Amino acid sequence: MTNSEVLELLKDAFELKRQLKYKRAIELLYKALTICPDNVEILVQVAELHMLLKNPASACAIYEKLIEQQPDNSDVVENLVKYYINQHKTDKARVILAKYILAYPSDKSYSICLKLLSDMKDYEKIIELYEQKNLISYHNQQMNKYYAIALYGKKRYQEAVAIFEKEAQEAKHDELLHLYYAQTLFELNEADKANTILKPFLRLSEDARVFNLCGEAELRNENYEVAINLFSQAVKLKYDGLYFYNLATAYFLSGQFKEANNFYLKAISASPEVDEYRFAQAYVFYKQGELNKAKQIVDAILARNAGVREAVLLSAQILFDESKYYFAEKQLNSYMFSRDDADYLKLSAKIAKALYKYDDAKSYLENYVTIYPQDMDERYELARLCFDMANFEQAAKLTFEIVLENPKYIGAYILAAKIYIKMFDFEKVISMSDKALALDLNNEEAFYLKAIGYLGLKEYEKSIETAKKLLDYNPSKVEAYALLGSNYSEINEIEAAIKYYEEALMLDSHNIDYYVNLASLYEKTGNKKEALRYLNMANVIKQDNKDIVLKLAKTYKAEGQYKQALKLLCRLEKKTKEQGLKKELKLNICELDKEYKNSVNPLKYFVWHVFKV
Repeated sequence: MTNSEVLELLKDAFELKRQLKYKRAIELLYKALTICPDNVEILVQVAELHMLLKNPASACAIYEKLIEQQPDNSDVVENLVKYYINQHKTDKARVILAKYILAYPSDKSYSICLKLLSDMKDYEKIIELYEQKNLISYHNQQMNKYYAIALYGKKRYQEAVAIFEKEAQEAKHDELLHLYYAQTLFELNEADKANTILKPFLRLSEDARVFNLCGEAELRNENYEVAINLFSQAVKLKYDGLYFYNLATAYFLSGQFKEANNFYLKAISASPEVDEYRFAQAYVFYKQGELNKAKQIVDAILARNAGVREAVLLSAQILFDESKYYFAEKQLNSYMFSRDDADYLKLSAKIAKALYKYDDAKSYLENYVTIYPQDMDERYELARLCFDMANFEQAAKLTFEIVLENPKYIGAYILAAKIYIKMFDFEKVISMSDKALALDLNNEEAFYLKAIGYLGLKEYEKSIETAKKLLDYNPSKVEAYALLGSNYSEINEIEAAIKYYEEALMLDSHNIDYYVNLASLYEKTGNKKEALRYLNMANVIKQDNKDIVLKLAKTYKAEGQYKQALKLLCRLEKKTKEQGLKKELKLNICELDKEYKNSVNPLKYFVWHVFKV
């Protein structure tokens, strides 16, 4: 064979390689080697084809042979080191690099060395080499780039960004430099600037990291559709759990839960060891209301690793949502949360409140608002809790602090109105309600509280007018009907009062106050039968309630039905454990028994007294 035949073989081999026909290409290269057995360029090509054919051992043998022949050949050094990096034999890779730069010190050899150390993420070694005084004369744009990447890897972002900014002006088309420049800016919370730097590379880039980082920037700006497109490009370029996870998150935040679940599954498939991806899938199920599925995943995570904070929190939240408050508390106590953990403090407060541990709930919320005073919602929750604990002074103080800092916080005005009701300051109840209505004209609670304010001031017509306006907005507002009943009762329009209380009772048949009020109204009309009927219904719903039993007994006594009255009082006296009430009931029973005895013939009384019939 002649040299021209070798060239022809090489030409055909390169064409076959371009067509991805690696086996046929390598056969032609071996033919060429029979003519030129020591041709370095052909051997390098053969080694590369072995790598493409997934024969790394064969490639390595060639590279090791070549490095003996040409230890200064940068391509051979680079390929052999890359092989050892892929085989996780980083010690061998470092030995080759050390020999190479010691024997052939130059800006090129140091650039290659820093690049390969960067591939190994050996950032400390890069920094050590770069900062040696005798190497300053070799510094070039490539070395500066990898030094800045090393600084980024060690989280020295301010130092890194200064170098990237300078070098980016000279190397406008260096995609890797701009990628790390953007990543550093991203870490410094300059996501928009990072996005601007990378956008010019999107059209031609084949690096999934570029699309992923731009996607993360768009995600921060809540541009979910744009983020979805960018993450979709990233997963096309590289099958990576992180990119699938980001894509799923973009779908989730845009409210597309089905697609989010599908891509979280792909993230788990790509990186099954990452619990964060499994947790994200559990959270999707939780948001969709599929608590059992969410719980199964969370339990599996905690079975493998009980120290996954997010899983502990979600498990406790699910138990809370299922009203299993004790178990929710126990789950939270199984993990050592930091004292400033916002999610832990908020959930602990909710659980403690549900368990009627108001002091504990208050303590959690006070800790939270001390650390996160900007969270108005939780400050409002603390004010509400103080109100529920009848600590009206502290509730008022917290409420007015909220209003001072955020005059448009409607809930604070509503709560202030409720506090003033407890203080019987009805003019301020109306004032606070009006301020809430100025912010939201359709706020039902504000209308209701305003109507109560007018009722407290005995301005019945205004109270009735306000309550009726509320019913125009919401005809099912049961409290408005009850309030109208109360107003009409106060102005002695008994029939109208009865009508509205009966409307309230149709909407809420378990409210004993409505039964008791109706009984009183019917008693005023002289309809004792209806009064008794409503009191008996109240007694069925809430048996052994002192107030209801005493009212019912009094009504039976007025009707001369002593036996029924005595049965009710005796039953309550027998069941109650409160000594004061027991004593009071015994006196009532004794007095009523005497009245009954004096009202009937002795034989009838004797039968009652002995047989209670």
